[in-house]
Amino acid sequence: MAVSNDGHKYDLLTVGGSNGGMDAFIQILSGLGTDFRMPIVFVLHQQRSVQTLLPDILARHTHLIVNEPVDKEKIESGHIYVAPPDYHLLIEPDETFGYSYSEPLNFSRPSIDILFETVAEAYGNRVAGLLLTGANKDGTAGLLSIQKRGGLAIVQNPDTARSPEMPQAAIDSGCNENIIDLDKIAGFLNELNQNYLSKYLKTNE
Repeated sequence: MAVSNDGHKYDLLTVGGSNGGMDAFIQILSGLGTDFRMPIVFVLHQQRSVQTLLPDILARHTHLIVNEPVDKEKIESGHIYVAPPDYHLLIEPDETFGYSYSEPLNFSRPSIDILFETVAEAYGNRVAGLLLTGANKDGTAGLLSIQKRGGLAIVQNPDTARSPEMPQAAIDSGCNENIIDLDKIAGFLNELNQNYLSKYLKTNE
């Protein structure tokens, strides 16, 4: 399906994935331009109570700063923020990070839905959400929340996913305007970044 990029400026990209999600995200990062500055928040389903090496792994494939955010940390340009294992990562109304140890959602903690739903409330039509490969339905409700508030919903084409169930669930629920093959996602995000830069640079003149 053809994608749409109408020049709207998004201040944040949120990304969720499960089985195969790390490899897919690394492939995307490797295709981002050297001028990419749009902040990214990434949730990957991980085993509980395990210290993750995910930020270190991702940092090898990007010029962006990769870290696990601390509570109340402000989102900044040029960063990738990674949800730690066994905590829900959420965005507060003041656009800072928060954590929750509430029950797993869709058998997952961190939950993609919780991140996407809270960022939709905080950012409205200024956020883009990207749902990658995965084997359950986590992320569908959250991506619908982003879409309903005027944000941009992007879904990896299930035909290019290691586990197609997660992106297919989102498509079946109505997030079907921007279905993109994995090898085309970085190019689409680079276009969004150009819109972001025009706003970012104007703001910081």
